[in-house]
Amino acid sequence: MAENPKVTFIKQEYENSETGVKVPGVTVIVDGVFRQVCDKLIADTKREPDYVKLIQDALFRGINELIEEHKQAHAE
Repeated sequence: MAENPKVTFIKQEYENSETGVKVPGVTVIVDGVFRQVCDKLIADTKREPDYVKLIQDALFRGINELIEEHKQAHAE
């Protein structure tokens, strides 16, 4: 994704209709080089059947890596 790695994120706020609690939401625009990369990964793997599953997997892998880095930084 070195050519044009731009990814567009749109921040929203939603309200839980039962509790009234406001929660953040994020929309990811899948376009350009990012879409090409996603399309290739989806086509080449059976594990990631669509954009949502692929981005969800990438997000959780990244979050887990950040958690581990945080643990290591605070263990010292």
